[in-house]
Amino acid sequence: MHKLVELVRKRLPDLLIITDDVYATFVNGFRSLAADLPRNALLVYSYSKHFGCTGWRRGMAPSRCTRGG
Repeated sequence: MHKLVELVRKRLPDLLIITDDVYATFVNGFRSLAADLPRNALLVYSYSKHFGCTGWRRGMAPSRCTRGG
């Protein structure tokens, strides 16, 4: 993971990485790629997995809006 973060920071600053963190709550010591590369990561997550709500099919995708000026 460290090498990937270094590569993106130095050579691929415009790269968008889609990271699936759905099972992060079940892994001790999990660190999301978004923690190190917040401008390069698109997180995939699931309410149904996080809250144990079988049948819920809602997701979320954070985005950053910029306004020209």
